[in-house]
Amino acid sequence: MAILATSVFASIQAHTVKAATTDVAIKAVIGYPLIENLPEPGTPPHNIWIGVGLLNEGTTDVYCDVTIYFNSTPRLYINGFFLGANTFTAAKAYVNTATLGKGRHVISAHVAVAGDQDPYDNYMIGDTVKVGRIADVNYDGIVNIFDIAAISVLYGLGPCTLDPIWIPEIDVNRDGRINMYDIAYYAARMDYYNITRAIVSCWSTGVHGPTAEWNWACDLHRDGVIDGLDIAIASKHYGEHDP
Repeated sequence: MAILATSVFASIQAHTVKAATTDVAIKAVIGYPLIENLPEPGTPPHNIWIGVGLLNEGTTDVYCDVTIYFNSTPRLYINGFFLGANTFTAAKAYVNTATLGKGRHVISAHVAVAGDQDPYDNYMIGDTVKVGRIADVNYDGIVNIFDIAAISVLYGLGPCTLDPIWIPEIDVNRDGRINMYDIAYYAARMDYYNITRAIVSCWSTGVHGPTAEWNWACDLHRDGVIDGLDIAIASKHYGEHDP
């Protein structure tokens, strides 16, 4: 399974400094996108990105181990992640939807830090992600003309950054990119959930300017472009439906 652990993208002043020498807390566990398809066999994987927001409320730098669970089953491990004293940042990872399988998956995370003096905030249950059938663009349980129409409306959009993934709704100033400006905006509001999302998406770029109506669900081929390959995949699975 492919796992990616990032270096620190951002570091903000923590709002509270406790007397404890070592104290790390999980502040957010995010998944993106919240709904994703199984991939067409032979095409690039459909990945769900996971971000774990970590706040070091202690006075010393630490190295920590993060375990990410799906429905209480450990699946992703980020070991030796550095977190400076009195800072917030996020560790990120991704998982292929084919590995998870269809259905709803509750994401949770645990961080282990040697000598942590307040372990009660080392675990958090976060987002729930759903994995649907191949080519079901609108996630209604059936592949039909509405899915093909949704792709056709966005035909020609691209290229869009795949790694890191672009999360358009957190682009505060609508400049078509996720950068330190967006992170600083959420940091000023102590919005740990959206800071974590911004770190996961940091340095990614959108398509055709800030007004592009990009939809990851329509990029069935996962090449950062919505085109005939995506229509072909939807057409191949036309009529397939959930039980």
